[in-house]
Amino acid sequence: MTINYDFIRNLIGLQGIKVVYSNVNNGIFKVFATSVFNIAICLDCGRITYTVHDKKFQAYKRLLIWGMDIVIALEKKRYVCSCNPKHPFDESFSFIRKYGRYTTTYENYIFTLTHKNTVKNVSNIIGNSGATCQRIYNHYAKAKAYLAGCKPEPLRFLGIDDIAFK
Repeated sequence: MTINYDFIRNLIGLQGIKVVYSNVNNGIFKVFATSVFNIAICLDCGRITYTVHDKKFQAYKRLLIWGMDIVIALEKKRYVCSCNPKHPFDESFSFIRKYGRYTTTYENYIFTLTHKNTVKNVSNIIGNSGATCQRIYNHYAKAKAYLAGCKPEPLRFLGIDDIAFK
């Protein structure tokens, strides 16, 4: 039986990748993918480079489909440019933040859940640590200017006597 990998790519909704292989094991749908492009634009000089320094597979978590966890094992390339050969740079994808382990749709899901729940409840629902959920919430709240209008309450000092008499 042949598998239509274009269907899987369209199902998970990620652009710029080519699905190489997929596997379902213990309720986790794992997709192995590579980039469609074999070029990158240098961050220093802006020229196009074709020279790959090294490659690695990195796992990214995505939203559930059919009640199964989705893990994308993505081959990330590091490119090197002739203007600065000692500092290779990573390939970038539009659906992943730099240094992130989750797709942006998954992070937005965590952000919207955190609006309606506490961070501890969201971390229990998702299965991540509370610090990860808090960090994701802070990033998107800052980006969407939710925290810009928030002002902390003014400080009030109460003495022990004030509490005892009231």
